[in-house]
Order: sequence, then C-alpha cells, then structure tokens
Amino acid sequence: MSELLSTYDQLGISFEKSTLQLLRSQWSQAYLALLITTFPDRSKGIRAELLHARIESYLEELDQAGVELPRQGDAERPLNGRDLCVQQWMRKNRWLALHPLETGETEYRLTSDAIEAMEVVERLGSTEALLSSPRVEMIIKAIESTALMVNPDYEEGLAQRKAQLARAQKELDEYIENGGAGEASATTVRASVANVMDLLRQVPSDMRRIEELLIDQGNRLLEDFRDDERPPGEIVGDYLEQSKNVFEATESGRVYSGALEALSSVELNGALSDNLKIIANAPALEDLSPEEKLEIRRAWNPVRSGVESVLKQRRKSSHTIRSSLTQHDIVKDRELARELRSLEKLAWEWARAYKRGQRSPFSLEIGKAETESVTRALYDPEGHRPPPPLVENDTGETANLHELIRKGGPKTRAVAKAIADSLPTTGEANVAELFNELDSALRREVEICGLMQLATDLGINVETGENAAYRTVTLDGRGSAWTAPRIVLDDHLKSAFQAWREHHG
Repeated sequence: MSELLSTYDQLGISFEKSTLQLLRSQWSQAYLALLITTFPDRSKGIRAELLHARIESYLEELDQAGVELPRQGDAERPLNGRDLCVQQWMRKNRWLALHPLETGETEYRLTSDAIEAMEVVERLGSTEALLSSPRVEMIIKAIESTALMVNPDYEEGLAQRKAQLARAQKELDEYIENGGAGEASATTVRASVANVMDLLRQVPSDMRRIEELLIDQGNRLLEDFRDDERPPGEIVGDYLEQSKNVFEATESGRVYSGALEALSSVELNGALSDNLKIIANAPALEDLSPEEKLEIRRAWNPVRSGVESVLKQRRKSSHTIRSSLTQHDIVKDRELARELRSLEKLAWEWARAYKRGQRSPFSLEIGKAETESVTRALYDPEGHRPPPPLVENDTGETANLHELIRKGGPKTRAVAKAIADSLPTTGEANVAELFNELDSALRREVEICGLMQLATDLGINVETGENAAYRTVTLDGRGSAWTAPRIVLDDHLKSAFQAWREHHG
C-alpha cells in the first residue's frame, strides 16, 4: 500500500470520530453554541430534566432569531429539547452520555469528543498566538527532561544533572544577591499566563476520556468473562482479581493512572491553587477585569473536580464488575448468547438467499400464550370501604412567611451586599470583623455556610489557614460564637467580591 493510501485509511478513523461529526454537521454552529452555553463547567454534568428544559428554551430563542435548526419532519417547529438531547446528541452522535446518580435521577455529561470539538472551535476563534518565549522554554525543558530520562550513558547523564544543579544554584545565588526575582515584563507574564490557561483548558477532555476508558475496559472485561468457555468455578476468581484494578489493563490506562496519582495529592492541589492566586494578583495583570482574574483563580477547579469524577467512576466500575461476576448466572448467559448467535446466523442466511424487496419469512408479531385467567390479587373488603370523613379544624395555625424565611437557608446575596457596602477603600478587609458588625437579621448561624461557599467561589481555599470568631444570632434571639475559617480580602479579592455581588444582583 502506498503512503498516500495508508494516510487516507488512517484519516478515515479520525473522520469517523464524533468530534469531526460535530464540527461538520449542518447545524454545527447552533449545536456548539447550545453546548458551550449550557455546560460552562465541562467537567460537571447537568440533571436530565433540567437540561431538556434549558435546551428547549434556548431553541425557542434561536428560532425567533432566525437561526437554522433541525425540524420535526415537515413541521415548522424545531426539534424539542428532549428529542435533540436523546435522539441526536446522545444516541446518534454520542456527544452526550447519560449517567445514573445515587439519588435515582440521571444527568447528562459531555463526552470527550464533544469537549474536544468545543476546544477546537475556541482555539480557532482566538486571535492570540500561543507561541511565546514561555511556551518555547516549556518545550525545551520537556525535551531535555525526556532525553535525560532515557539516556543510557551514565557519564553523560551525570554531567547533564550536574549542569542542571549548577544552573539552579546560579539562579538561587542571583535571587539572594538581588533581594528577590527581577520584575518580569507585562508581555512575558501575559504570554506565560495564556500558556498556562491553554494547558488547563485541555484537561477536561482528557479527564472525560479517562472516564470513558474505565467504562470501556469494564465492559470489555465482562464480555471476555461471558465468552470464556472454562467452568464457572475456575474463572470467577481470575476475573475478580482483574476487576480490582481494571485501569492497569492497557498501556494508556497505566499512563492515566500515573497522572491521576500525581493530581490526587492534597498538598499539590493546595499549592497549585495558592500559585494561581499569586498569578492573579501579579502587578503585570492589574489591568485585567475582576472576571478575568477570577477565572485565573478558579482555573484549577475543573482539574480537581475531574480527578474526583474519575476516581468515583473507577470505584463504580470495580463495584459493577464484581457484582456482575458474582450475581449473574453464567450458564444462562452462555445459553442466551448461543441462541442469539444462531438467530443472527439464520438472519444472514436468509439475507443471502432472498432478493431485495422480498418479504421476510420471519413473523413480526409475537404469538399469544394460551393460558387461563390468572388471579393477581385476593379480594380485600377493606379496599372498598370509603375513607373516614375529613374533620373540620379551625384552630390550625396559619403559615407565617416571615417566620419561614427567618428559619430558611442562607441569604448570601443580602449578606454579601451588606459586607460589600462596609469594605474599606484601602488595605485588607477581615470578613469576620465586618460580619460581626452586621444587623442581627443577617448574622444567623446558617449565614456562615453561605460565606464559606462565597469564599470558595472567589478561589479562596477555606480548608487551610487560620480561624476567626463569628458572632451569630440563634433563631430564639440568643447570641452565639462560632469558629470558622478566616477570610481576608486584599485589593484584588475585594474587586472580585464586588464583581460577584454585581453579577448576582
């Protein structure tokens, strides 16, 4: 086979992927706009019914704007949200996957192909070139590190490591001599930040691909188990042992496993979150908007949630495999598989023997079973007696809306507005001190939970650091003191706090 034909065949595999199907679809622009708008955090899912309702609303908005959309046959109305999600995006094109939740509900998640298509479109729409000196330095370091890893020459490897140590010592000496690192130019800092953000944006699709690999590996293991002809007593133990670490079954799985171990480190996650805060507060980026700085602070959140999702899927896959191996009747499964294969063989024989358009000899109707009437339930006279009459009760207490609100969840918007109005114009602000000066109606105990969630949204790690005293008011009016993480707002965080308040009204 020539090089041209070999390349053509290899590209055929790529063009069959759902990524290119999404990019080449007649309604690609509308589909991608819907997916990007609906999934702002691509590492998280959305409950099925909620997604159907949102897509339905967005379709109406696009239709009113004159955007071309897929229609229901010859009807004037576009496809409804449910049909678009289920029929087109999940079953036909595999851009969405449906996952069961522990609550009994289901949620949609983007597949790795859909996330990859969204990343391609966003890169094409960007006018900023990512080839900068920080990116080149990163590439050079990666090449040097890989060469150092695989170099079989001991002496040369030792010399290279000594050279690295000498460079690091020289940088340390210069840092001490100059009293700190020299101020980098704004252009270099911006290029480096753009490089970091681009790398982090590629992580969600990789995380989702790992989840899909776990599901695929588990399904393949179960298929091998059903096809194994050895006696059940001999093979259950073997497959249970394999199910303990299904992730190690392939080379790609072992590579992913090593990456997950590194990303699962609590110390690493905390250090990276702190480093992103330092980057967001850099003087070279002071002209960025509060929203852009907040995006930098929260850039690690999708990676953290992606790792948690993968680890959860790993536990779920292992549990599903163990349950299937120990609870299924292997003999019946094999008998069913043999019958299905024989039916498939008969169908292919008929297809080869009959001409096009000829009526199938197979009956499409299921025959009726000749059985007598079966009693499903015994007669119970209690089931036919009417319920007792309702008792008139005029002494019942009426619901007090003010009381219900007072006993309800946190009023974070009102608390954030009151604290924002009290923020000092200069210097750092201690949120605990400002909270303690608020009106008693805004110092309920539950408001501390709202403040911690708000701090997390701003990129503040409330799990580490010092604590502070929060003076709250109980529902019966008594004062109480709670110890909770201390929240300190510098000038950049104050701007982000004000932006949060304005965005949430």
